[in-house]
Amino acid sequence: MKFIISKKIIDQSIDFLSLFNDSNDVYVPFRGILFKINSENLTLISAKNNLAARKIIRIDEKNLTVEEPGIFLLNSSLLKNIIKKFDDKITFQSIGQNIKIFDKNTKYTLTTLDADRYPFINFDLQKNKFTVNSRKFENTINNVFISTNQNTERNNGLLYKCINIKSNKNKEIRMTATDSFRLSSEVFKINEEINLDVSVEAKNLKKLFMKDMPEEVTFFYDEEKIGVLYKDIVIHSNLSKLTYLNIDNFIKPIYSKSLVINRDEFLKLINKVVFYNSDKIRRLQFNISKEELKLSFEVPEIGISNASTSNIMYNGEILDIDLDFQFIKDAVSVFPNGNIHLNISESNDRIYVLANNNESHIQLITPIRRY
Repeated sequence: MKFIISKKIIDQSIDFLSLFNDSNDVYVPFRGILFKINSENLTLISAKNNLAARKIIRIDEKNLTVEEPGIFLLNSSLLKNIIKKFDDKITFQSIGQNIKIFDKNTKYTLTTLDADRYPFINFDLQKNKFTVNSRKFENTINNVFISTNQNTERNNGLLYKCINIKSNKNKEIRMTATDSFRLSSEVFKINEEINLDVSVEAKNLKKLFMKDMPEEVTFFYDEEKIGVLYKDIVIHSNLSKLTYLNIDNFIKPIYSKSLVINRDEFLKLINKVVFYNSDKIRRLQFNISKEELKLSFEVPEIGISNASTSNIMYNGEILDIDLDFQFIKDAVSVFPNGNIHLNISESNDRIYVLANNNESHIQLITPIRRY
């Protein structure tokens, strides 16, 4: 096996594919990137347990030339570091169980991993395709990701690590995530009527949508996976087999009190009053009246702070309520600047955060109980 490739192209490709494997994976072949070279193209594959990516580089005799086809598997992190040390064209050549990587002045000889142990991954079986706006999809993922819990060790913790993607043949996709204390849900438009209800680990879903991908990409799904396709790249993630929660009762805000405040002013007010960061001390006390919003924050044996603003509109009775300051900051931060609405249920057990009362994007928080 022997081929010559542009340093820029292989460097960008290895950087991209390294995002989809783990250098410490217990299954050693998944620590590497699989190279398959033939007379038409170079295929690069990277994967781990439930996530995989493939990139095809076409032979053009300028950026990629082939002298002899072949297959080999190289450690991803080692290869990534080595490629960056070259300047221009790089030659890959197999010698027994080793791969020689060289140019005119520099040479490395690396031991390959066992390519025969690399599992077959079918990237060509892509059902239920439709076009999506990658920017909108990525933005929606980020807006609901905040309500996932990536560190949970509960028995049903996997559900809290997932984002649910749902569509009822209405040219809309709703994404939802929850960690049981808060919930994020947002809807965006698509051009197809599809029937979809799947859940996928949030960190994998985020990796499907890269910032440098085209604005329009092809999304596909079946019973086992979802993925995206663009140019010569395919990325897919396995689905969770858990049944997601029925959230219908949570995404129809019913409330008796409503606070309207400028988003940026609200965040500044929170930042003023919170003077101590700790995972164990996050109770932020709210006193809300028609005249002002007053926030209080106390750290036992250290201190207490207060801050207030009268630049609000409030409809409802005087209210004292406690929220996790990180949860409310996260919820408010995903909205653009402008007025936000905090709509509070009659029993004060749900806070719906909306932008201009637009119910297509809801951030729901449950208050901290007072004892």
